[in-house]
Amino acid sequence: MGLLYSSMERELKRAFAAQAGYLAIFAVGLLLCLGVYFECKRQYLVAWQHHLESQQNKFKDYSMRVENFFSTLNDNLGTLSSLPSVRKIDRHGLNPGADGRDTILQVCNNLVKNIEVARIYITPVDFDPSKLDATTGRFEQ
Repeated sequence: MGLLYSSMERELKRAFAAQAGYLAIFAVGLLLCLGVYFECKRQYLVAWQHHLESQQNKFKDYSMRVENFFSTLNDNLGTLSSLPSVRKIDRHGLNPGADGRDTILQVCNNLVKNIEVARIYITPVDFDPSKLDATTGRFEQ
C-alpha cells in the first residue's frame, strides 16, 4: 500500500507541477499583454498631445496672419477715408483734382501690395441706393 501511495503521490505532484507551470506561463503572458497595452496607451497619449500642440501652433500662426491682414486693411482704408481729397469728392468723382487723384492712387497701390483688391469704391456719407440721382435720373450707384 505504501508503494501505491507513493507512486500516486508522485503522479499528483507531477500533475500539480504541470498545472502550476501552465498557470505561471499564463500569468507571465497576461502581465506581458498588460505591459504592451499600457505602453501603447502611453504612446498614443504622447502622440495625441504632440498633435494638439502642433495644431495650436498652426492656429496661432493662422490667426496672426488674419490679424495682420485686417490690421493692414483697416490702416490703409482709414488713411484713404481721411484724405481731404477723398472727403471732398463729389458723387460722380469729377472733382478730385490732380493731387487728390495721385494721393488716392498711391494709397490704393500701397493697399494692393499687402492685400488682393479688385476694386475700391468711394461712396459719399449720405449714399442711399434706393434714392434717385438728380444728375443721371437713375438710382444712386
